[in-house]
Amino acid sequence: LPYLVARLRPSRLLILLTCRSIEARERAFIWETLEAIDRAPPIQRVHLPPFAPKETAALVGRALGITEKVAHFARRLWSATGGNALFLVETLKSLLEQGTLARTSDGSWRFPAPDTPLPPLASLQAVVGGRLARLSSSERAVLELVAVLGEEADFPTLFQSAAEQAVLLPALEKLKRRGFLVETETCYRFEHDRIRETLYQSIAAERRRQLHRQAGAVLERLHPERVEALAYHFSQGEVWDRAVIYNLKAGRQAQAMHAPHAAWEHYTYALEILDTHRPFPEQQAADLAFQARAARRELAWMKGDIDQEKADIEALLQLAARLSDPERRAEALNQQSYFLCNAQDEYEKALHAAQAALALAQEHNLPRQAAIALRNIGQAYHRSGNYREAEKALRQSLATWEAIDETSAQVAEVQIYLAQVYEQTGDIDDAEAQGHQAVTVAQAADAPLTLARAYALLARLAYRRAHHRTCIRYHQASLEQIRQIGHKQNEAVELSNLGLVYWTLRDYGRAIPLMQQGLEIYRQIGNRRGVIGAMDNLSGIYHEIGRYAEAQEAVEEGLAQARQIDFPHTEALLLVTQGRLYLDQGDIDAAERAIRQAQQIAQTIAAPYVSGIVHLALGMLWWAREDPARAERHFAQALQDCQAAGETDFATAARSFWALSQHALGNLERAVCLSTQAVAELEAMPGGEHIQDIYLHHWHILRAAGRGEEARAALEKAYRSVQAQAKTLPDPEWRHDFLTKVPVNREIVAAWE
Repeated sequence: LPYLVARLRPSRLLILLTCRSIEARERAFIWETLEAIDRAPPIQRVHLPPFAPKETAALVGRALGITEKVAHFARRLWSATGGNALFLVETLKSLLEQGTLARTSDGSWRFPAPDTPLPPLASLQAVVGGRLARLSSSERAVLELVAVLGEEADFPTLFQSAAEQAVLLPALEKLKRRGFLVETETCYRFEHDRIRETLYQSIAAERRRQLHRQAGAVLERLHPERVEALAYHFSQGEVWDRAVIYNLKAGRQAQAMHAPHAAWEHYTYALEILDTHRPFPEQQAADLAFQARAARRELAWMKGDIDQEKADIEALLQLAARLSDPERRAEALNQQSYFLCNAQDEYEKALHAAQAALALAQEHNLPRQAAIALRNIGQAYHRSGNYREAEKALRQSLATWEAIDETSAQVAEVQIYLAQVYEQTGDIDDAEAQGHQAVTVAQAADAPLTLARAYALLARLAYRRAHHRTCIRYHQASLEQIRQIGHKQNEAVELSNLGLVYWTLRDYGRAIPLMQQGLEIYRQIGNRRGVIGAMDNLSGIYHEIGRYAEAQEAVEEGLAQARQIDFPHTEALLLVTQGRLYLDQGDIDAAERAIRQAQQIAQTIAAPYVSGIVHLALGMLWWAREDPARAERHFAQALQDCQAAGETDFATAARSFWALSQHALGNLERAVCLSTQAVAELEAMPGGEHIQDIYLHHWHILRAAGRGEEARAALEKAYRSVQAQAKTLPDPEWRHDFLTKVPVNREIVAAWE
């Protein structure tokens, strides 16, 4: 439903939902769905309280067709029912059936005498039960059948299901006149669903089962497409073999309609039936269980339930071994590979499982499983930093999909992975091309999760080009898709990434809460890789605003986890942050140890971005050691690497530091040129990296060049930037640390004031 609502904004269509808040809150996924809908304006939620005495009088007057002499009776009704609309209507009907409330010969109404007690309302069951007791046996039987059929109570289904077809139509007419049923264009329904629930619970258990069996058999003949209703009726009727089949079909249908909670319930119930009632021979039962486990594993991944996902993977491997079916074995290995790579960060094991799946697929001519295995191989190589082999495997995967002429979400997924490889190797144009292709394919396949991932990729590429507002729009589009389908893993990713963009814009007040929300979800679902990435981001932002204790704590936790799962890319970045923390606090030797470790890691992975960040930190280190010649070489290399990686913001910052080192080496004209270019690049786009440093460097260089007015303008921009960023921090203590502890900010404030 949230997926649908978000796409109906341009349409002239009214959707009205009703629910009882207490019952909705009792079912978590229903309440979460309602909250998701609330986030999709222009949705409005209206709370309907019980009727007031005046409203009760209006209801009674309209029901009886009078406007006078109703106030006293209406107040008695209101006192007895508490203004509950259902109780009011049912009490009126009960009084009419009893004759206590009746028309007189002159057409007016005779109300119950003041000393005549109204029907007790200890429970709705008591009110409805009294009315049901006055029905004939044939009327009661028809009403029970409608209660069992629920939304499926159209006349053909009722006629085929009824035990006494001759009395069906007269009974339906009487039940309509007595206010039990309403006839719509498509079916018969109860005037209020609580009446249906009350009647349903009063039906004897064996008769309920028999009615459900009848309903299932009739619906299977008349409406075999109504798989959710068939799953329900066969389950309630304890026709276990049909219940398994239709629960699996209903689960697939719910998945296709982006209703993961409903799909989960259907798959889980199918597995419970197979385990408890054993309605099939062993081999058929194993294959059906495999189908349910494979589908539920995907849902567990979406929920971030790693323990359940692991249990389903283990069961799939066991079931595949029992089935001796090479396609099922390849599928199980592929699912295991995906889980090991994405949930466990065990890239070698993931690669081994995918290679085994590929061997099986090639031996038994299973092109679809071969394409998936090649995708998994490419992903495992990518995650472990072997980008050349990753690109090779992913291109083979795409070629395999093309050979079997399939355009689906799977193709878009491979395109996204290939774009990520290009991103890591600095081929941003090729990465963007793959990303846009993935969006087109995912939209055509109606695959919201894949579409969200494609948007996230394009957001990340826009960020690397310093197109920050475009980046925010892509991240928001991705987050919208993800929240509609309840995918916790990717929600954490997008929250973190959106926080990263606001950090780039130096809006700390928005950035930090978003990053913390992302971190909390990563912790909840046990995603260590996500936790490490969040720690990298948070450590950097805490360092930047002068919260050194929080930054060091985040660095230490991130490093510990990165080393456990062999995550060199982020380990190097965390070490750079640690080194810069030491530099800011004057411990140059400790800074050098951390940055040197980062350099050793960067030399083992082909990642220009990491290399650029490390060289930038090495330049700062040698600047702190008052060796501008060595600093200059590292700043120049940082600029080259960041440009190769498509990291525009960091390239601009590296150019500014390079200008500062040129100034120190006496190359003032060169320094002015580089610094002026850096400022122009910074001001061409919102946000950036090392904003205050760039303006402060420009001030120093222009002042040395004797260009006082321009230098003062640069300093003013630096000062205004510091003050604007400080205002985004809501905590006064944090603002104070930002202004007084961060060296560049402290220097700017002192110089200006």
